[in-house]
Amino acid sequence: MPGSVREIFSPCTYARILEIITSKCSLVTTSIKTVDFGKAPSHLKFNPYIKTGYRPQLTPQQCFLSLFVWSNETINIWSHLMGLFIFIGLLCYDLVFILPDSKIIMLPHDTIVGFFILVSFMICMSMSVMYHTLNCVSAEVCRRWFSMDILGISLAFYAVFLSGIFYGFWCPEHMMQRNLYLTLVTSVFACSLLFVLVPSLSGEEWHTARLRLFAGWAASGVLPTAHWLLLHWSRNDTIIQVFLPRIVTMYVISGVAMLLYVYQLPEKLLPGYFDRLGSSHQLWHVLVTVALVYWHHTGLLYARHRSVHGCFL
Repeated sequence: MPGSVREIFSPCTYARILEIITSKCSLVTTSIKTVDFGKAPSHLKFNPYIKTGYRPQLTPQQCFLSLFVWSNETINIWSHLMGLFIFIGLLCYDLVFILPDSKIIMLPHDTIVGFFILVSFMICMSMSVMYHTLNCVSAEVCRRWFSMDILGISLAFYAVFLSGIFYGFWCPEHMMQRNLYLTLVTSVFACSLLFVLVPSLSGEEWHTARLRLFAGWAASGVLPTAHWLLLHWSRNDTIIQVFLPRIVTMYVISGVAMLLYVYQLPEKLLPGYFDRLGSSHQLWHVLVTVALVYWHHTGLLYARHRSVHGCFL
């Protein structure tokens, strides 16, 4: 091997390249200083209980480099970035291990629904990461990515409800009920898209309306759940024993996340103490990720249960 080629592939060369890249990134990240609430861009001042750790107005390139700066957005970004990788891993796991499993009956439409669920969760994570990364570029960029963030969480909500209704009313004799509830949840999803498609509805003045929509959407899930219970209760079906606790757990996780987010807890109790770690929005991110992973696992359990017990015809 010629000397020049040997030098290119030598460990010392790679170490030097890594050192140069690291030093360049270090120079840029050390030049990014966080600011207090008073000096933060006005469009980021939506939580007065977060006193420090704001990024100043940055270029898009600086925003991505700020992923390695300890700010009040760091946990928001990395929690859903890790969530994205988790769902990519779960998709690979399902394709490699679940679909080929002869013990689990997976019809073509089951595969489509399962794929849609995971892709929806990945879009939710991706849009959240992009919004929290780029929201300090400008007010307009923040507004656009916030709309995409709403789209992502709406799509994840829709996937959760769609899958729950699809599997809960999977048996042929429940086809009419399934179509009715799918129409209902699709209509609510269409309403949520208004906050994405209409720019004037993405402002802070519509914050309460958005919360009410999502809270109402979540509450609407009680109706199909109660109907599902009535269908199976008289049969003393084991499906209730297995899945009712999981549905309740899903609601508890989501409910706690929503309450923390709406009431800005715990930072409202101790302003300035949870600026970079432990704020309501960060807890919301973590709990949303946990809830979606938990729901995916519930879907796999249901597929196994259905493969063993089938339908009552």
